[in-house]
Amino acid sequence: MKICFKVRESGKPLKGYILAGNRKIEVDGCVDVDTNLLSRGFIFQGKYMEKEFEYRFEEPFSEVLLSERELLYDARSLDLRMVEMLVFSRINSFRSQNGLESLSWSEKLAKAARFKSRVISKDFKHDAMGMNSFRLLRERGIYFISVGENIYRITGLKSTITEEKIAERCVKGWKTSKGHRKVMLSDFTHCGIGVYAENKSVFITLIATLNRFVIESEFTKNQTLLLQPVDDEFNGSVKISIKTYPNGCFSLSYPENAGKDDFIEVKVLSSCQGRIVVEYESV
Repeated sequence: MKICFKVRESGKPLKGYILAGNRKIEVDGCVDVDTNLLSRGFIFQGKYMEKEFEYRFEEPFSEVLLSERELLYDARSLDLRMVEMLVFSRINSFRSQNGLESLSWSEKLAKAARFKSRVISKDFKHDAMGMNSFRLLRERGIYFISVGENIYRITGLKSTITEEKIAERCVKGWKTSKGHRKVMLSDFTHCGIGVYAENKSVFITLIATLNRFVIESEFTKNQTLLLQPVDDEFNGSVKISIKTYPNGCFSLSYPENAGKDDFIEVKVLSSCQGRIVVEYESV
């Protein structure tokens, strides 16, 4: 079967490749190809006026006309910060529907997520370039108890796409994946969303962290506890704040900025069913 790819407005032939199964077939305007090879759909990709394009077709046609507007569309024209906020809002709505507290926005996490989105545009996997979120945040001096990450990509975008639609597709895609859904519904406290775009593709990264730990127990008068607020693998310091319940049950001694060699000293003033909440403010 002969297939011809042209620009709709001018009739100019397009060059590129057909990707079908494990085959890559060069296209110079027109190409003869086995119809059976295309029976399950195929991708046509290439460049037009230095802009990369990629289109998927479910079935072959003898002539494929692509408009110049679509061929020249660049996803960088989107408001990427709006996409970030829309994804963030949808995640918090999803958490609210499941009885969970909202995540707090962290610009530090967002900056790390934007960097990660740029990285996964070259290698789409969680540990691309050895940059998993644990390493990424630790290298930036950001402390956390635990961390989770979701990544997402949309390719072959058209000029009719909106920021709202991208955010909707992203969060919907994460909801349908057990692992990604778990990250959105875990007991994290902060998150940042980072979006990167190039050509007709958008890459989205969510990095969420837990920045609080709670000790709740029956305490006995004259007890003394030493709590290590920062783990041994963290080489920096982090600002901490502590709240205790009920009032009058505890006496505290701790540095405002704690490192791995520092401790929180807790003295129990009276027996109580108590609660100690330690929060980190590095994000």
